[in-house]
Amino acid sequence: MNKIIIRDEIYECDFVFIYNTSNKDFKEYLEESHKGYEHTVDAGKGLSLTIEHEGVNTYKYLFVEKFDHSVDSYCTLVHEVFHVISSNLERAGIKHCEKTEEAYAYYYEYILKKILSHLEKEKCKKKKAKSKKRS
Repeated sequence: MNKIIIRDEIYECDFVFIYNTSNKDFKEYLEESHKGYEHTVDAGKGLSLTIEHEGVNTYKYLFVEKFDHSVDSYCTLVHEVFHVISSNLERAGIKHCEKTEEAYAYYYEYILKKILSHLEKEKCKKKKAKSKKRS
């Protein structure tokens, strides 16, 4: 299981991006991490999810079952990021409409850049490791 924690300094919360793991393992991780939580939704290729604990802590998850830098996996990621940023902005009282569209676009870009920069660093590390093995 790959896990990246993305800090959102704007709305002071963390996004947990989990990828390259099975739906079953994702479900087990959630149920183990959040005692009493029962995950009943089949995530399919991807899922965005918010879990609240008595209004004290809010956990935001992005799940992409298979992220391999293909067009399809990027599309799944982009789709799930939209859901999670929409949820966050609506919780802050910002409903999506023509007047708020630019705020949504900037926040969407902000979160996506954070995730993609982590993924790019990981990709570069893997390339370097492969090069060393060949040498």
